[in-house]
Amino acid sequence: MTKYKQLTLDDRLLIEAGLKEGNSFRDIGERIGKDCSTISKEVRSHLVFKKSGAYGRPFNDCINRKGCL
Repeated sequence: MTKYKQLTLDDRLLIEAGLKEGNSFRDIGERIGKDCSTISKEVRSHLVFKKSGAYGRPFNDCINRKGCL
């Protein structure tokens, strides 16, 4: 049976730095020795939307918000 290890704080900081540099999940995974799917799942599970909009208008989190009415 395989023993899985959780990502450490250092791993998460390296993921954050890699994302800020614009690296792919594959590049980040190779850097910390994890699979790219692990990086993807970690990012997806801790994703926080940054709400933007104007006063008095409802928030629209649609990806294509400029054309989405």
